[in-house]
Amino acid sequence: MTSSIRLRAIGVIRGSSPRAIHSTRSAGAPPTTNNAVTSAGRSAAEPVPVAPPTPPAPLVQPVVQSPTVHNIRVKRTIGGLRGGITGFLLGLAVAGGLGYTYLLQEYSSASALLLASVEELEGSTSKVAKYVRRIEELERAVDKQRKSQSTQQDHSALRSELHKVYAQLNADNLDLRAKLVELEGQLARASKA
Repeated sequence: MTSSIRLRAIGVIRGSSPRAIHSTRSAGAPPTTNNAVTSAGRSAAEPVPVAPPTPPAPLVQPVVQSPTVHNIRVKRTIGGLRGGITGFLLGLAVAGGLGYTYLLQEYSSASALLLASVEELEGSTSKVAKYVRRIEELERAVDKQRKSQSTQQDHSALRSELHKVYAQLNADNLDLRAKLVELEGQLARASKA
């Protein structure tokens, strides 16, 4: 019966705190000896002072209760979780940094391209402005030419006047010839007479 209590006590001791171990030893469990070096630094060959034997335990021994929740220390495997979170955050920081530098390079190259296209646009705009000024000057010159040129109606009017003048000159020429022929005839008669 005592061996079963001791076994129960040992089973409880393995999972309990040092305070519980001390309390079970004082309850009547014999001290255990280690064959290697003891806590005082003596080797196993030297005689170990043994405590006087304890009086026999009463028939009714106090029941050792399992330790409460506050006494249990659970070994938590936080290292894996902590390492995972640390690795994730480190990877996030590295990826964020690399992404930021990539975006910064892309932004600078895009702004350089945009600046070049703006300069090219400015040059083409100045060329277009020159062409527009030239076109306006040519339009003014064409308007002056149109005002100074004769129209089709003016041309037909001048042509009809020219025909009249030519007809008049032709009629005058014929009259002069007729008069000249008449004068020659008179002169010829006068010279015969």
